Amino acid sequence: MDEGKRLGISLTDSCLLRFKQEIFPYLETYFHPNRVVKIVDELFEKVNSLMVMPSRRALEKSLTREGAEVRFLIYKSGDQFELKIIFFIDQLENKVIVTDFFLRK
Repeated sequence: MDEGKRLGISLTDSCLLRFKQEIFPYLETYFHPNRVVKIVDELFEKVNSLMVMPSRRALEKSLTREGAEVRFLIYKSGDQFELKIIFFIDQLENKVIVTDFFLRK
């Protein structure tokens, strides 16, 4: 893959469901509403950063996907919130598929 090429981004339904059912409620419980908005904006900026050179992110050795290397990216907001973003690169479609978010408490 050409490292300078911008790829598309796609989030799986299960990834979005986890965000809606687990991540967002956690944010609403532990952070001020203004901070929640900022964290969500920063998180999706981080996801969008995967459009350029996603293969430079760390391999997730505990997960496998046939025909693709599973990788991860960490989003951190201060000492209070850390999220692991799991993804793989779909070479045929030239896009990054975000498969899951893991809250690291």
